[in-house]
Amino acid sequence: MQPHYRDGYIDGVHYYYDGSLLVFKELFHIQRGQCCGNGCRHCPFEIKHKKGSVVVSEEFRKFIDKEIENGSE
Repeated sequence: MQPHYRDGYIDGVHYYYDGSLLVFKELFHIQRGQCCGNGCRHCPFEIKHKKGSVVVSEEFRKFIDKEIENGSE
């Protein structure tokens, strides 16, 4: 299946659909830069679901390291 590109985001990488719901994945949230506080299913921040949190949990730091290696920072 070919990924869909929507506003620079890739279906299956940054988000996916669960029925009619658009569900954002960890990478989307990390690139956003902070927690929105909406109780997202894939919230990568510590403290989870606390609006304004910017500390990425250890489990998801691999996404940040990968971006730095690729020159995104």
